[in-house]
Amino acid sequence: MTGGYTLDAATVNAIAADLDSVKGSLSGQEATARVTPDAGASSTEVSQAYAGFATALGALSDSVGGVAQSVRDSVAAYQRSDDRSAGGFGGPR
Repeated sequence: MTGGYTLDAATVNAIAADLDSVKGSLSGQEATARVTPDAGASSTEVSQAYAGFATALGALSDSVGGVAQSVRDSVAAYQRSDDRSAGGFGGPR
């Protein structure tokens, strides 16, 4: 097809794997951020701030994981669509 495009599924799946790696790193940071530091009279406030930061890291980790899954789902949908259209126009690939 003139002017068409192709999708390199291996490259896009590698991107999803990189996103999974980022998700794992963020999850690890979330765990380390749940600390109760000795900040004297401000320990409660500092602990609450760390807890809020850890919660935000967890949410970001979940979002990145969702993006990785969406990337994989998109590749699969593209491949199904491409295979079906190829079959409809020119027979099996």
